[in-house]
Amino acid sequence: MRTKQPVIELGRSKTEAFRKLGLDPTGATNWRRIEDQLRRLSACRVALHTRISEPGRVRDLTSTYQLVEGIELWSSPDDKQLSLMPVKVVLGQKFLESLLDEEQALPLHPNAIAFLARRRAPLAMDIYTWWAHRLRRVQEPVKVPWVRLREQFSEPGSVDGENAAKNFKRRFLEAMELVRQVYPTAKVKPVPTGLALYPSPPPIAYTRQLPRKR
Repeated sequence: MRTKQPVIELGRSKTEAFRKLGLDPTGATNWRRIEDQLRRLSACRVALHTRISEPGRVRDLTSTYQLVEGIELWSSPDDKQLSLMPVKVVLGQKFLESLLDEEQALPLHPNAIAFLARRRAPLAMDIYTWWAHRLRRVQEPVKVPWVRLREQFSEPGSVDGENAAKNFKRRFLEAMELVRQVYPTAKVKPVPTGLALYPSPPPIAYTRQLPRKR
């Protein structure tokens, strides 16, 4: 986002793109997987729905975003040729504007994302993103109950039987230990009823102070 331009060059070569994503740069199999995911991303649309209750009425707001307007990929039967070909992604204008909005922007460290991706830890990645968003705005200790955490982070339709709450807590705490490795300044403490959140610096420093709120 430093250039404020919609075009992102993932790498001037396949090898550079792989390394930025924290993947093994050898072989064409991973490249085909990335190519498939980028094509899926280019077709993705995101809808955000908000309901605001006002005296005597309810206001519903829906915003839609096209994350990616275009991609530039190259294909070659010769894996060596791919190493010379750039990878470019063009972000949707509305999505780009939301990223550039300093009130909404959420800087995440690329090395942290790559570390969690290599460990195939989607729950840890969700927790890392949540901490980065929430902790920077906490002014005083806040407790989040396990029930609310389970509602937010459990997969839709997941069934854990009688030990659902216990199993979720175990998985969550395990994922937290991975997150602490990439976000060591996060001040979060497990308590019997949930998690205690304390004021913490963001994983990447801001150029100006953001407003804090509970």
